Amino acid sequence: MPSLEWKTDHNHGPVLVVAGLFFASEGEVAAAAGSRVFLYLPDGGEYRFHKVYEAGERIVGVSVLRPGDATEGLLVCTSKCIWIMGVVKGSFIPIQQFHPCPGAIITCVASGDVDADGVDEIILGTTQPDMILVFKMSGKFSALRLEQAGKGNTPGIPRLLEVIPGSGHNPVLAFCEGQGGRIARYTLSGGELLGEIVMEGHHPGVTALISGNFGPGPGSQMAVGSAGGQVWLMGAGQKLEVFRVTNSLGTTVSALAVYKGQPAGLMAGTTEGSVFVFNNPVQQKPELEFSPVEGVSGLAELPGGRVAVGTVIGGLQVWSLSAGGKNSGYIVKPGDTLKKISGAFGVSVDVLLNLNENIKNPDVILPGQMIKIPVAALHESQEV
Repeated sequence: MPSLEWKTDHNHGPVLVVAGLFFASEGEVAAAAGSRVFLYLPDGGEYRFHKVYEAGERIVGVSVLRPGDATEGLLVCTSKCIWIMGVVKGSFIPIQQFHPCPGAIITCVASGDVDADGVDEIILGTTQPDMILVFKMSGKFSALRLEQAGKGNTPGIPRLLEVIPGSGHNPVLAFCEGQGGRIARYTLSGGELLGEIVMEGHHPGVTALISGNFGPGPGSQMAVGSAGGQVWLMGAGQKLEVFRVTNSLGTTVSALAVYKGQPAGLMAGTTEGSVFVFNNPVQQKPELEFSPVEGVSGLAELPGGRVAVGTVIGGLQVWSLSAGGKNSGYIVKPGDTLKKISGAFGVSVDVLLNLNENIKNPDVILPGQMIKIPVAALHESQEV
C-alpha cells in the first residue's frame, strides 16, 4: 500500500513540482510556491532543504531542461521572463535570465527536444498576440545562449503545452482557451511553427496534458486530464483519436505525470486530494490510489517507486508506492485522534509518540499532519 515518507510545507500554494538530476545524483526535487523555487536533495528516506531562489513574482511554470550532457537544468517561468537554473562549480544558481517577449504575458511553458537534435528547446505560450514561441539553447551550460527558433499563432490563448516525442521533428501539442477550446498540434519547420487544430469544443474541460507510453502499442500517446474527473487517452497520430477514457476520478484532474516503474504507466492527481496510478496499458480503473488529503497541484516520479506531490495549499510530500521505508506515514484526516490511529494500525500511542517527537500533546493533531507509522504496522493495518 502507498505510504507517506516525507512532508514539508511552504507559505504559499499551489506547489508546482518537478524531479531532476541537477547534481547528477538521483531524485532531486524542485518545488515552486508563489514566487519562490525550493530545491531539496535526497537524504536517506527523507529530503534535505538545499536552496531557495526568489523570482520576484508569481511563478506560472517549471520544467526540467536537458542540455545534452549528464546533468539537467531547471526552467523557471513567470508571466514576464524565464530563468534557467543549474549547477555551476558545485552551486545551484541562476544561469540565465531572459525576457523573451517584452510587453506580452507568458501563460504556460514546456521543454522538450522539438527538432530531435538531442538538446531540449524551450516552448512558451503568450497572449500578445496569441502565439507560441520556441527558443533553442546553445553554448556551454554555464554560459547558455538563447535564440528564437520558431513561432506560430494559436486559436486562442495557449494554456497548456506538451512535446510529443517521436521520429524526426517532435510536434508540440497545445490546448488553447477561447473559441470553444481547441487542441492544436505544431511542427517546427524553417523557423515557423506550422499548426493544425486536432480537437475542438473542449473548453473549459481540458486541465492537464502529458505524453508517454500509455499503450497499447509502442510509441508515445497523449493523456488529457479533464474538469469532469476523467483522463482521455489519445493516439498521437495525425487525428489524435481517443482510444480509452478512464472511470471518473471524483473531481477535476489537476495534474498528470508519467510513471516509469514496472510496469510503466500514468499518474493522475485531483483537486479533491487523491492520486491514482495506472499501469501500462492504461485501463479504465486505476491500480493504486492514495490520498494526500490536500488538493493536488503537481506530480513528479522519483527513483525507487516514489512520487513527489505538490498540493494546492502549499504542501510538498513524497510518497512510496510500495511502503518500503523504515518508518512510513499516515496523513491525519478530519475527526482523527492519535488513539484512533494507533488502534487502526495495531500499535500503542506511546510507540507513535516515540516516532513522532514533534507531537507534544497526544490530544492535539491536525488534519493534513503526517504521522510516522512503523512499516510493519502499515502492511497489516485496518482502514482508519
